Amino acid sequence: MSVLAARSLRLSYEGKTVIDKLDLAFTEGRIHAVIGPNGCGKSTLLKALARQLKPDDGAVLLDGKQLYRMGGKAAARQLGLLAQTQESAAEWTVQQLAAFGRYPHRTFMQGETDEDREIIEWAIGAAGMRPLAHRPLGQLSGGERQRAWIAMALAQRPRVLLLDEPTTFLDIRHQIEIMELVRQMNRTLPITVVMVLHDMHHAARYSDELIVMSAGKIYAQGSPADVLTPRMLGDVFGVDASVIADVETGKPLIVTRGLIHSRERQEEEEKR
Repeated sequence: MSVLAARSLRLSYEGKTVIDKLDLAFTEGRIHAVIGPNGCGKSTLLKALARQLKPDDGAVLLDGKQLYRMGGKAAARQLGLLAQTQESAAEWTVQQLAAFGRYPHRTFMQGETDEDREIIEWAIGAAGMRPLAHRPLGQLSGGERQRAWIAMALAQRPRVLLLDEPTTFLDIRHQIEIMELVRQMNRTLPITVVMVLHDMHHAARYSDELIVMSAGKIYAQGSPADVLTPRMLGDVFGVDASVIADVETGKPLIVTRGLIHSRERQEEEEKR
């Protein structure tokens, strides 16, 4: 059953059509990772799904209802977004940031309720930030700040969480922490996750379904094992690579040998 879908979607950015006639559905309760080269339309698609970029044509459907005909608060009660870059006052504490997640659930001029406070505390705990709840954001590491923003998204209690490159600028330890947290949220809350990723190993290890985009279109969609193939890596990324199975998890691992055009050029030179 799909909880979020795009139907004949056309999107443009700065006057240029980026995505045209795209159809895509996201199954409830699963982790979906969208991968593809820079400029292929991944983040543009995510903005449309998050109600931040109105389609030129087609529709985004949430539970079969047109997302862009919903009110902003009604949509925010269903969809949470963690953008690639976030702006916030460095003096805000983790708890103050998380409290913003309750805004879509309050009426005009309504103050924070006991239920709001309980959910805020729950979200901070679920994000693993309880010991740092009163720490200003300016005093946190990159990974801790990312967890603080996840706490805010969780405080919305969304059914669908949209993540735009959630591990950008993080070292490998904090990348794994964030990806483990995403998987834990998906399994225990439960929550449907749609995330744009650059790291294909993270995409393979932590997603249930992969969507590969190329030039604004869907090149392939399916399980990581079905989608991550040498042919796809060559066609979409121009990379000469093999794909092997991890001996412990069975998940696909990519072993790169170089760029296809470089290999072909070398072979031509050797023939001369």
